[in-house]
Amino acid sequence: MKNYAAVTPQDPIIEILPQVYLLRGIIKITSLLQMNRNMLISQQEHELKL
Repeated sequence: MKNYAAVTPQDPIIEILPQVYLLRGIIKITSLLQMNRNMLISQQEHELKL
């Protein structure tokens, strides 16, 4: 069984281009180390692609 990072709050989803959205978040690895993580979401007709 794999261990995954705990769920953390994310920034609001923002539209950066027509039908292209950005979601930003942070993963805390230790109390002194964190890593940014970003996700792009594109909308094509009625589907979302991550």
